[in-house]
This record gives sequence, structure tokens and C-alpha cells, in this order.
Amino acid sequence: MSEAASQTAHEPLHVSTPPPIDLTTIPSQIGNAIISPDGTILSRAGQLSENDVAVIYRMMLEVGTVMNGEGIRRVTVGFGGVSYVVGVGADGCLYVVKKKSS
Repeated sequence: MSEAASQTAHEPLHVSTPPPIDLTTIPSQIGNAIISPDGTILSRAGQLSENDVAVIYRMMLEVGTVMNGEGIRRVTVGFGGVSYVVGVGADGCLYVVKKKSS
């Protein structure tokens, strides 16, 4: 193997990641969270507890093959005066917004 080929083979790959989604710009929200594909809470704000986030993550796993990029891309669940909107990002993360229902 030539020296140039050897250097090229050992160079790190640069993978571009999509820019983060700013959930704070969504109107009427009272809380939001970003959950990694393995269930780790990456961010959480407002009236959305860790327990809420854990339940939503488990629910999405039960709904289908969300975490591997196939199947459902968005789910909305309503409870009384509150709804949870969950979307799957290109990065495989779950983006959760808790909103007051109208």
C-alpha cells in the first residue's frame, strides 16, 4: 500500500449532523424535550417531567419501529386539556412538545 493511500485510509470520516430543532419556537407549548434513540433525555424544559418523558419514550417504542427510522414519523396524543406531539428527527431523536389543547 502506498504512503498516500495509507494516509487516506486512516483519515477520520466527517459526518454532517442536522442542525438542532428549536422547540421553543412552537406556539402554545407548555413544555418540550429531546430524547436520544437510546432513551437518554438530551434536553427538557417547561411543564414536562422526567416521568412524562419516560412514558412517552416507552409508548413510542410500543407503537412501532420508530427508533430505526421506519414507520411512524409523528404521533399526537391528547389527554383532557393537554396534547403531546412527538416527532422523529433525521437524527433518530424524539422531539416532544406538550401543548395546551384548544
